[in-house]
Formats: sequence, structure tokens, C-alpha cells
Amino acid sequence: MTVTFSKNTFTFNELANLQLRELSLEKHEMQVAIIIQQWLQGADYLSIETSGSTGVPKNIKLSREVLAYSAKSSLAFLDSSQQFEQALLMLDAGKIGGMMVVIRSLISNMRLTVLKPGSSLAALPNDKKIDLVSLVPLQLMKLLKNEPHRFKQFNTVLIGGAPLTSSEREIIARLPCKIYHTYGMTETASHVALRNLSEQELVYKSIGDVTFRTDDRGCLALKGSVTSQRWIQTNDIVELNGDTAFVWKGRADFVINSGGLKVHPESLEELISDQLKKPFFVAGIPDERLGERVVLLVEGDKPTLDFSHIDKYQRPKAVYALDQFAYTTSGKINRLETLKKIKL
Repeated sequence: MTVTFSKNTFTFNELANLQLRELSLEKHEMQVAIIIQQWLQGADYLSIETSGSTGVPKNIKLSREVLAYSAKSSLAFLDSSQQFEQALLMLDAGKIGGMMVVIRSLISNMRLTVLKPGSSLAALPNDKKIDLVSLVPLQLMKLLKNEPHRFKQFNTVLIGGAPLTSSEREIIARLPCKIYHTYGMTETASHVALRNLSEQELVYKSIGDVTFRTDDRGCLALKGSVTSQRWIQTNDIVELNGDTAFVWKGRADFVINSGGLKVHPESLEELISDQLKKPFFVAGIPDERLGERVVLLVEGDKPTLDFSHIDKYQRPKAVYALDQFAYTTSGKINRLETLKKIKL
């Protein structure tokens, strides 16, 4: 099978034996070439950097067995008849979402086309069919705005890296391809559960042999072959549906304690999302009387909003408009760094 870069196409086996430093590859392409070469040369582990969305990014090592199991489980769920032939990489291969696009291509012998993260699809021929592509929500919404016809070229799209609002999910459900929202993390070699947005599913269903439970906070724990059968505890608040499915509610570390009332930002964001078509989030800031005060942060100009449908104790007490949010390298809003930009 082949990998196509901006200027060259190579077979996977060719890349396994070439001196990569002698190739004329851009930085994002070199990342892909290194992964392919390490994999085909039999590397026992691959190093990857965590996203940094809930803390400082760190490098971890994932075993070949875990990466292969993740790829095979995902493909068994998405392509049980083994019809996929062409994958598209538009993510940073230095992060787990992008790396796993490469690994799935290697495992299933799919042809792989590599585009620069954040770029348009101008270099992709209009008649080229893509069986599998992974995107973050910001990329998806940008495509919807600028190149909506591209979704007719896609068979299956994986969306990960951040939550989606109800209005975004409604738009996605009308697209002419299958779209799944993923749940997972770097430590689990990408997603361990999927929900079908084309069918407007709210429930995430596990893939492979992953099972779930919750702790006394209602936060998800998971284990399976991708965790070497060890339980990994998360800070994601969920509602379990048996031990292989759940509904995601929000992050425990984002919960706002305002005057003794616990406010879940993600639930509040759902109530506001139909009024905003720009990046935003709800957070808590210190308040002498309440402990924490609920506020809304918006990227760009300050909007006029109606909060009358929201319980008065949960309504944002202030709206802060910032020229630019802080983002992680994987495209997620970095809430903690963005909050530091507020002048209190």
C-alpha cells in the first residue's frame, strides 16, 4: 500500500528502508514517515505526547500490542466487511488521533493521503473517495462552512478531541456520510467507545473488550486490552448503561461550586449553544460571596444573549469576550490558559 505526501508517493515498504533525512518532506510528513518506518521495522513501543487539555503535555510510550489492538478493534467496529481502501490524515501525527490514522492504515493496508493539519482540502481531487478520516470539531465546522461538498467524498468520519453542542450534532446528522463521535485518550491508544452521530445517538458503546464502571463521584473508569487489563480512572462524569456503554455528562474537574450549587459547564453550554456560532465555554471564577461565580467566555466580539430560559442560579453572571482563546496543539480549547487572560 502507499502513502501520498504533497510531492511524493511511496509504498509503505519503500519508506521502511529509506534514509528519511534525505527525503524532501515537510515536518508533518516526516512525522508520518517516522511512524511508518518504526512500525515496519518492528518497534516494540512508539512514543507519543498527550494532548495537554487537562494538564501539562507529557510523553508516554505505547506498546505495539496495544496500538495494534486499538486499530483492529476500531476497524472491526467501523468496517466489519473490510471494504475500506483509502484513509485521509489531516491531524497532527505527533498526537494520538493522528498517529492512529497511520497505524490503522498500516494494519488494514489502506492507502493513506497526508495533508497538512489545519489546511483546506484544495489538494484533494474532487472525485477521490475517502473511506476513513479523523477530524476535530473545529476542522469539521470549518469544512462545513467552506467546503461542504467534501462530505459527499467521505464514507466514515471520526470526530474527537472535544465535545459537540446539540446544534452541531443536529447539523452533523444531516450530512451524507457516517459520522461517529469518539471517546478515548492518549493512554488508551485513541478511542475506546463510539457513538453514531448520523443516527443521533447519545450513548457511547465500547469497542473491543473494554468495560466500564464508575467511582463514588460518578466518574468513569475503564479497562481492557488497551489498558493491559488495568483500570484507568477518569474525571469524566457519566451515566452508565450496563458495563459497555455510557452517556457522557461532563468533567468533574470543570464543575463549578457556586453558593453550594454544583453547576456542570457542559450542560449549561448546551443551553447556550444555539445562540453562539463561535468558540465559547462556561467556567467558574473566584467570588467572595458564592465561592465561585459562573461566567461565559466567548472568542471574538461580545454577543447579545438571552439567558431567560436558564435557572437563575446557574445563569452566567458575566460575559467575557476575548480576541483569541488559548488552544492545545491538538486543537482543543485550553480552558485553564484562556481563563488566565481574563482581567479580574
